[in-house]
Amino acid sequence: MMKEGSNIREIAKLAGVSVASVSRALQDGGASKVSPELRRRILDLCERFQYYPNVHTVRMLSKKAGNVAMIYPSSISLGDRFNVGTLDPNLGACISGAERELADNGVYLTLTSTTLKFLDKKEYLRMFRGKMVDGYLVWGWTERDSFLSELLAEGVPLVMVQCASDDGGAPSVVADDFGGMRRVVEHVVGLGHRKIAVVPPLLFGSAGRERLRGVLETLKGHGLEPCHLARNGGFGPEVGYLAGKEIFAAATGATCVIAPNDTAAFGVMQAAREAGLRIPEDVSLTGADGLKIFGRRQLTTYVSPSCEIGETGAGILRRLIDGEPLAPSVRLPVEFIAGETTSKVN
Repeated sequence: MMKEGSNIREIAKLAGVSVASVSRALQDGGASKVSPELRRRILDLCERFQYYPNVHTVRMLSKKAGNVAMIYPSSISLGDRFNVGTLDPNLGACISGAERELADNGVYLTLTSTTLKFLDKKEYLRMFRGKMVDGYLVWGWTERDSFLSELLAEGVPLVMVQCASDDGGAPSVVADDFGGMRRVVEHVVGLGHRKIAVVPPLLFGSAGRERLRGVLETLKGHGLEPCHLARNGGFGPEVGYLAGKEIFAAATGATCVIAPNDTAAFGVMQAAREAGLRIPEDVSLTGADGLKIFGRRQLTTYVSPSCEIGETGAGILRRLIDGEPLAPSVRLPVEFIAGETTSKVN
């Protein structure tokens, strides 16, 4: 009688097959290497006697780590001291979508931020060369980061999520930020706003550039330009607060402020309160990303499909790792929300 915690040789003996057959049955995709009936019998025996193969052995046989990593900026690099130690909601949703796709296919997800140590020691290369990961999802990459070109030169399978490079060297999955901001501007212009101030995003990433382009080109299409373009730009509440103070102190008569995302819009909201302005009675306000935060009124914004971006990007990465041809980049639609922070011009 076999004991619990048996080894692979005992499983093979009881199944009447070779050790190699048991190994093949336990690998991902094993159904194509042994008959379905034999695989089911082997799996039943493994479950009954609590046998699970050594993960390092499985990786050696399959020549895969069964693990991918998501690289994302460290909180310090976000440029907002109030964000240190917090997780960007879009990143959290993207992780959730990616993990769901990968877990359904027997692949693990490792998270790693681009700390100074990670970059200086080129850990991103060491992890791939050491067979710790099979590829990367890259979130929030900007032109200031050099690691992308090194990974591509190494032939590392990778997919960019919620970011893209201008040279198209890697497939990307992004939200339609240009279209989202265009819809936001169309909405406020339709409410009669003509004096519109703009808080610019950071421009060294593709999402920021697309958002600002969507705002400026749509305004131009209506024969308008910003009545004030804030010097302070970025995505955090502190940046929004400073930009809001600048805009309201400039006395431009702005009836609407367009922020680059929801968290920056919350900072603008605080600056408006301090200036004695009511939203939306005195000044309308818009954001982007569609964050739902308890206790705050719903911003006029658009929802970025971050979970779907992570799920789609992970699926593309799995196929790249399996040797499929380079996939085209994907741009996913966004959902506009009219919200409670905009009103008609009196």
